Amino acid sequence: ARLIHKLGSNLPDSPGCYRMVADDESVLYVGKAKNLKKRVLSYAKIEALSPRLQAVVLRTARMEIITTSTEIQALLVECDLIKALKPRYNIELRDDKSFASLLIRQDHAFPQIVKFRGKKPPKGRLFGPFASDRAVNQAKIAIQRAFLLRSCADGDFKTRSRPCLQYQIKRCSAPCVGKISPQAYGELAQQAVDFLSGKDSSARRHIEQTMTRAAEQLDFERAATLRDRLAAIALIQGQDQYNTEAMRSCDVVALGRARDRVAVQIFLFRQGRSCGSRVFFPRHRKEDSNSAILAAFLTQFYTRHEPPRLVAINAELDEHELIEQALSTHARRRLHIRVARRGLMRKLCREAERNAEQALSRRFAGGDLDAIFDRLANQLGLASLERIEAFDNAHIAGRFRVAAKVACDRHGFVRRDYRSYRVNAGRVSGRGGDDYAMTEEVLTRRFAPSKNTEHKNAKTSTDHLPELVIIDGGRGHLQRARHVIERLGVSTALLAAAKGPDRVSTEFYVCGRAAPLTMPTATRYFLNRLQDEAHRRATSFYRQLHGQSLTRSALDAIEGIGAQRKKALLTHFGSARAVSNAHIEQLARVPGISHAVAQRIRDHFNPPRH
Repeated sequence: ARLIHKLGSNLPDSPGCYRMVADDESVLYVGKAKNLKKRVLSYAKIEALSPRLQAVVLRTARMEIITTSTEIQALLVECDLIKALKPRYNIELRDDKSFASLLIRQDHAFPQIVKFRGKKPPKGRLFGPFASDRAVNQAKIAIQRAFLLRSCADGDFKTRSRPCLQYQIKRCSAPCVGKISPQAYGELAQQAVDFLSGKDSSARRHIEQTMTRAAEQLDFERAATLRDRLAAIALIQGQDQYNTEAMRSCDVVALGRARDRVAVQIFLFRQGRSCGSRVFFPRHRKEDSNSAILAAFLTQFYTRHEPPRLVAINAELDEHELIEQALSTHARRRLHIRVARRGLMRKLCREAERNAEQALSRRFAGGDLDAIFDRLANQLGLASLERIEAFDNAHIAGRFRVAAKVACDRHGFVRRDYRSYRVNAGRVSGRGGDDYAMTEEVLTRRFAPSKNTEHKNAKTSTDHLPELVIIDGGRGHLQRARHVIERLGVSTALLAAAKGPDRVSTEFYVCGRAAPLTMPTATRYFLNRLQDEAHRRATSFYRQLHGQSLTRSALDAIEGIGAQRKKALLTHFGSARAVSNAHIEQLARVPGISHAVAQRIRDHFNPPRH
């Protein structure tokens, strides 16, 4: 408190941001203030602070200050620092996955419709965003059915000699083989652009008129095709159509709370149609208010994603005008944030809030996480339990040895702190892999400060040390893990979970106790869920490495043999084995292979004897 009082006395009465930093250089908390001097001095009155801020102040070794010209700029800087530094005591949006959009490319004579995710799209018209891959894929298929636009890559378009399956199932007009003229296809692309831009009636009216003319000319096959397209458009229009000006560019954001847990549900609407929904679980403290959590979510979410014209919310914000102005400044256009109080917006907010509460109840079917963490802490004799990490190994007969780590706190899985490891130890000739050696290496890499990049980066990450580590195995694995932990001087509890014949953990061992622990059903379910997640991560990484090995060639290991020379060699000889048996003169006849390169290839497969 004396440190903070001394620092605050010398600060200016201007807006800015501050960082509270611990002894180990990890950032504890980032905040912003309209008046830096008053805000920092308020932390010196520790008895008036909440328990969370008291913990922050007691751990603070120094503070870093950034002054800004306005409070709006301070809010935006605070948001950027939270995203970059991930302070432990800030409310944090943990999912930064980008949203996908539909792109109708306009850099080709026959425009292509594709799913796009990124910041710099190719030349064309972008529509969206959509909240999930499922939503954007459904929209893409519907537009293909209604307007018969191609989705194939330009390379496939150039080389195709007959129509593909998309043409057969009436999702493409097959411009690749001349089934439609460039002018007619351009009209289809423009109709799709008009439709996605909200000009539904003009696109429908054009198709109806064309269908009527085709019927009058007795071209009933074309009339039937146009009828099917009208049916596809009618199906799209019948789904989630909201004919109000507000719904042309609007997000509905609602916070749901169950006990001390929070979820935020977002519904996206563009051009009067639903573009899907997504639920988020912000990291927060029990004492954080709904207003503070929702404000943090809005600032972090809409500085990462393009905001709509209107955001409807279900709770009041303490700094409503400031957040609205800051996000408008960031987006470089006017953004309105409104509390939904009546009508359609209120109905949608209630629906989003109900979805958020249901997502919380579904997230962990095994019971309340706080209760499970508290029971585990009591059973294992831990003063506190805020974070658990689980490890699992994977290999086949000692090949492709990998391991995985997953992390979980009282809010659920912390996916950004997952890790995958390629393991060097554990190779046992003639009898597969040594799980003990693999476990020892992975724990050493995780917890050794001198070798562990995770530990080094802890200053800018929430990947702090866990109070409990779960390893896959029995008493033998537990003893090897205990030796590593004691050797490295890490203060964390160990729990070994031994699986039964049905791959479900039935016995749990701790150090100093020969008999397995008896776990309550909800706790046992939760621990199995953690192990399943670690196993899934390890297996996924193993399959990735194994799949890569299947596509590698013996030629890849030769210096100077790139894709072009590799292709030329395989085309000439037919296989890598034939290349290995070829003489230098035969190799030198291949285009692009000089005598020196041929000698290098020959020496690789037939090393000279010394």
